[in-house]
Amino acid sequence: LGPADLTTLCLKPETSASCAQPLDVFLGCVVRHLHKYLFDSNVAVIQAASDALYSLFTSFNHQLTDILTEEQSELFCPFVSTTKKQRKNVTVNEGELEDLMGKFCPDEVFSHIQWITRLVSTTLHSAQLGYL
Repeated sequence: LGPADLTTLCLKPETSASCAQPLDVFLGCVVRHLHKYLFDSNVAVIQAASDALYSLFTSFNHQLTDILTEEQSELFCPFVSTTKKQRKNVTVNEGELEDLMGKFCPDEVFSHIQWITRLVSTTLHSAQLGYL
């Protein structure tokens, strides 16, 4: 038969792996390892893996979901946020802010017990108004 070039006969790289970006390969490995840690016997490890998956899937703007296979995307569905965050325009009511600061740092002189009593009663009153 004669000599043969093994790299062209039987050691051809997979086309999908050769075209992948290094970041995609790295993220795929990280996701596979975190998937393994989701089923660990230690609850702290499971919590850490879950937090890491949430962070990964929100950090890369759905880039990570594009490199997952169909079955992987079904598996990691709880970790993928489907809603886009909306930017809210927040305005500050200066009167309410000054009133709140006056409760925590009053200009008048109070005893410690009076100050705590005012804070607790204000907190309870605001919680009561929240339920109405």
